[in-house]
Amino acid sequence: MKRPAIILVAGLVLAGLVPATAGAAAKSQAPTKQAATPAAITVLVGLGQTGVSPGSQLAFTPKYVDVTVGDAVKFKEIDRLEPHTVTFGPMATLKKMSDNLITPVPQKNGPPIFAIDPKSVAPTPGHTYAGMGIANSGILPVGKTWSLTFTAPGTYHYICLIHGTGMTGVVTVHPAQTGSMWMVQAGDGMAAANDKANTTTNDSFYPRHLTIKVGDTVQWIGGFHTISFGPEATLQKLEANLFIPMPQQGGGPPKLVLNPKIASPSGGSSYNGTGFTNSGILPLQVPPGSKAPPSYKLTFTTPGTFTYDCLLHPGMDGTITVTP
Repeated sequence: MKRPAIILVAGLVLAGLVPATAGAAAKSQAPTKQAATPAAITVLVGLGQTGVSPGSQLAFTPKYVDVTVGDAVKFKEIDRLEPHTVTFGPMATLKKMSDNLITPVPQKNGPPIFAIDPKSVAPTPGHTYAGMGIANSGILPVGKTWSLTFTAPGTYHYICLIHGTGMTGVVTVHPAQTGSMWMVQAGDGMAAANDKANTTTNDSFYPRHLTIKVGDTVQWIGGFHTISFGPEATLQKLEANLFIPMPQQGGGPPKLVLNPKIASPSGGSSYNGTGFTNSGILPLQVPPGSKAPPSYKLTFTTPGTFTYDCLLHPGMDGTITVTP
């Protein structure tokens, strides 16, 4: 940041303003009724603690999220050491706001005082964003949340105004899907993949819950994951046996190898809600000679709600609801 000498003082001053700022904002604007949305994703804001080993991490986690038009992202402040904002808008405008968050004001007698831009520390009205103008949480008190519903497709960058462009995140908003071909993202989206310096991972399906019709096809895109349908007991047993022992022909201790039932595809290209159907492990890299990312397609032929897992990452699951 431009002001390393005063950032600690600024942080303490801003932290002290949190209760008053939040209270004033709550009184000045009527509560906004949120419409029901198909998904709500939580992003953690900062990471700081006091105690024997105090420390802080200036980050949004996950840094990259993918949503669909109408979805809400909930930002939750968890930093006990540093104050933060969540602020969307044109990057040039955000950088200017951050650079001018605190400015010295000369005094006739004595040293200058440092003034804080009130527009930067107060929340903007409303909880929707279509990519126009500024959407700002204001300073978030510890444990509090701020939600934003996205109403237009696009890739939207945001920063913490207090910590500048060193603390950034991205929300990619996809158009609502219609038709007989549906897309599900397995793991990180393209915005995360295109950032070579990105060290975060997102082991989740998006959308996690999808409703389609009989005869529709779902295509999963993403690397180093499986898309595995079947009885819950079968899926749990495979997850618990990712590696299996293989005896050596010449004797000696067995080798641990990747379970071939997990690694290899099975079940065909359609699913009627019975048996075990598996994509196998999708490649981590784009196949040679192809511009398309790794993918797996499955056509659904029977009504019902079907749960599926990634067998490589316990807890990474989703559902496909098939209507007549």
